[in-house]
Amino acid sequence: MNANSLFSIMLVLSFVPSVIKAEETEKLAAKFPLLARLRPPQGELPIGCPVKEVPSNIPALKGFENQSITVNPKLFLLTDPRLSKVIDVKSIQAAYIGMYGDTEECGVVGLALANSEFAQKAHDAVAAQYAGQDRVRLWKKGNSVVWLWRDRSKTNACYEYLEKYVNSQMQVGDNE
Repeated sequence: MNANSLFSIMLVLSFVPSVIKAEETEKLAAKFPLLARLRPPQGELPIGCPVKEVPSNIPALKGFENQSITVNPKLFLLTDPRLSKVIDVKSIQAAYIGMYGDTEECGVVGLALANSEFAQKAHDAVAAQYAGQDRVRLWKKGNSVVWLWRDRSKTNACYEYLEKYVNSQMQVGDNE
């Protein structure tokens, strides 16, 4: 799928009813099952770990839905734009972004890449970006790279829950 196709899909999706968006969400979940599994089940987040609300007044976040899979290239590296200098954004097929917490934020980012070579390069780039920091946990599986991050080095219940949850999801299935 090329950039024009992705743009066309996003343009069409911005004008369709929510029923169509639900169908698209299901299609993305079927196409990227690992990314879909990164969303914790509703009601299982610990106390003090709310799902962050997306501010509507920030233009860069237009079209971003927390805890969802996106095929919008502008949103792929939303949580750390510096990574766009070391990860080939054209190699990313989809991304999952979930942000949580109240006073101390943490989040999960998953990237589905074109192949395992791109996934390894993305894994290495994220590892290098956060080398020596204990605030990021990183996984690679097949064509996907997932990382869990927190704002501060202090571990809280939200981060601990997400670390266990993501680790369990990375054990499911084969090379997705």
